[in-house]
Amino acid sequence: MAMSQIAVSTIRNVTIIGGGAAGLTTAIFAKQTYPHLKVTILERKREAGKKILMSGGTRCNVLPKKVDIRHDYFSEDMNIAKKIMSSWNVDGCYKWLSDDIGLKLELEEETNKYFPHSNSARDVRDKLRDKCINLGVDIVYNRRVDVVHKVGGADDNGDKPSTFRIKGINEQNSDEPFNHLTDAIVVSSGGLSFPAVGTDGSGYRIAKSMGHSINPTYAALTPLKGMPIGGDPLAGLSMNLALRVSGVHREPIVANRSGFLFTHKGFSGPSILDLSHYCVKALESNGSIPLPSLSARLDGADKTQWTERLANANSQYGTQNQLLSNRLGVFIPHNFVDRVMTHLNQKDKKMNELSSSERKVLVEFLSNMPVEYTGHDGYKKAEVTGGGVPLTQINHQNLEKLEVLISIGHG
Repeated sequence: MAMSQIAVSTIRNVTIIGGGAAGLTTAIFAKQTYPHLKVTILERKREAGKKILMSGGTRCNVLPKKVDIRHDYFSEDMNIAKKIMSSWNVDGCYKWLSDDIGLKLELEEETNKYFPHSNSARDVRDKLRDKCINLGVDIVYNRRVDVVHKVGGADDNGDKPSTFRIKGINEQNSDEPFNHLTDAIVVSSGGLSFPAVGTDGSGYRIAKSMGHSINPTYAALTPLKGMPIGGDPLAGLSMNLALRVSGVHREPIVANRSGFLFTHKGFSGPSILDLSHYCVKALESNGSIPLPSLSARLDGADKTQWTERLANANSQYGTQNQLLSNRLGVFIPHNFVDRVMTHLNQKDKKMNELSSSERKVLVEFLSNMPVEYTGHDGYKKAEVTGGGVPLTQINHQNLEKLEVLISIGHG
């Protein structure tokens, strides 16, 4: 972590606003790289790393096996995003977590993700927090930061850094304000997703108060609201499909992941989370952005594949005398088969009794099922926040927004 153009030797202390995964990691690197620094974390909640504890269903999916920047990340400036993400690759991060932090990781083959050997997110949080403590990082809890003021400027020779005054209150006692002086600030307070863990967008206010523009924010990686075919919820039903969003670019965008889950209010699962930000941006645009359409290839199969699967012939999928419902049940859940057939007014009959027009309707629907959405679950369920700090205002080599103000993490 590079502090600024000012010689690091002149910076006496660094304050990190937010004790999540990014904040804890930054504190470790700052203290290891510059042992003379006094490193302080101001954490709003009564414990650090609250979002770590929630991640991966409380198991914490620490790392992917591999990363494809172009497919796994979304940004309006992918070149800058690529430079930032390439500065610390998966192998380097794995080695750091294993060797330096002492976290034993295991690869889950079906998801291609690394989880802690203990299968406990708490183990991940505790290892990072304890490393900070062992290095001498001061973690101060229940500190809500409200404003940051610059109270001293750097001298012309760069021998003396700017000074900042951080003001806020004790979360457990609103009558107890606090003042904190520091030479450098790292904003690691998260975005707006999961506000229950303390991410209320305060980092945006801090950056804006110090002269930086903030792009409009929106909930990303969030479930969508809507009704499945048939009109009644199918809560808990999951399947694999190829989800596509159309109307954003010239060609449809396909989700990187195939998991799809029906909920009480609509749709979730990895495929929905991959694409929901396109829908959210349009829903929140007051009509200035046309609503994109979502459609799905059930079981990931296209028209050619579904035509082969429903052909009037004995095949690896079944015989000509097999009922349509049983043939479809080979590929999609049986209780969803009923919905499909009811929606299409299709009677159950033997495969060799299907007319060519019936096959055509089935193939068209199964390879291009509309997913009708009406809303989204917002920041309460969003895993990340879109928008926020423009990458064009950040030095991608050290993530500085301006001299001795650094922005990290998501947001």
